[in-house]
Amino acid sequence: MIKRASVADVARLAGVSTATVSRVTTHPERVAEPTRTRVLEAIAELNFVKSAAGLSLRRQQANSILVVVNNLGNVYWSEIFQGIHERAEANNYDLMITTLRDERGEERYMERLRTGRVDGVILLEQTRKLNENYDALCKEFGGIPPIVGFCELPGSLRFPHVLIDNRNAAYRATKYLIEAGHRHIAHIRGPEHLPVARERMAGFMEAMLEHQLPVGPDDVWTSEFHRDGGRRTARRMARLASLPTAIFCCTDDVAMGAISELSTLGIRVPEDISIMGFDNNAYADVFVPALTTMAQPREQIGVAATDLLLKVLSDRRGGRRQVSRKPEIIELKVHLARRNSVRELTGAKPLPRTTSAVED
Repeated sequence: MIKRASVADVARLAGVSTATVSRVTTHPERVAEPTRTRVLEAIAELNFVKSAAGLSLRRQQANSILVVVNNLGNVYWSEIFQGIHERAEANNYDLMITTLRDERGEERYMERLRTGRVDGVILLEQTRKLNENYDALCKEFGGIPPIVGFCELPGSLRFPHVLIDNRNAAYRATKYLIEAGHRHIAHIRGPEHLPVARERMAGFMEAMLEHQLPVGPDDVWTSEFHRDGGRRTARRMARLASLPTAIFCCTDDVAMGAISELSTLGIRVPEDISIMGFDNNAYADVFVPALTTMAQPREQIGVAATDLLLKVLSDRRGGRRQVSRKPEIIELKVHLARRNSVRELTGAKPLPRTTSAVED
């Protein structure tokens, strides 16, 4: 067995005390840059893992779960966190939350994986460093803390996931607008690099093509996943010579921003234009007008992800890793929440319902 480096080994190579090594790994800002650089170089050369060494680390239990998210300020996550907290507390686990808004956030997350300061991870956002380092981490440490993801892109999943079918839900949302008599429908999509945005765009296009409805260059707009993005996009759309009769927005936040901006411009929802959202966030039913949206079971997502992680942890403690088998996937249903932001066009010829019709 290869002997793992100790604090003393790092200190000896860097020419510093063990106390200095400890400060660099816990409070690097308190150590002068030249010394800090020497210590970090020694850590990298020796492949040192802070706080523990190797196999004994994997047998410890921290009684904590790490939740990784990009933007804590987004109200979308509130009910998901509630579901996670409920199940974690019931099973005597504490929660730690980290964000991935910058490079340091990803580094903190990876450090917690390496040092075993958490028993498991619920990953609510895609993380580049994990994708790049997953195999290396598993090989180096004989498996990293169990990870369960909430992913919006079924397919190449490497660990257990809870997911929804974004493409199908977006298809159903668009079809609902078509069945309400709308033929000129626009889509405010999310950023191209996000899988969820691509999936919802694909669902929109599928429904439009199925019903032979044109999608022109002025019918697809890109926005960030927040209200200001919805406002800016609606402001640009309002300059069009001919507005669509309905807009399918990639999130409720975008839809609310669009409605707010259109209202300031004297364009009424749903009298002049219908707006459809996606998520059913905490304000969707009290917004004016109340938002018609595709409702994700957000608290259920949190509960399902935590229960799945607890199952994986139990299997590991029982020696049942089953690393060769496909990761377990739980798919949750999305339903249509019919409210006041979409109106049915009078005189429109109704379309026949199909097996893909929306759920109530």
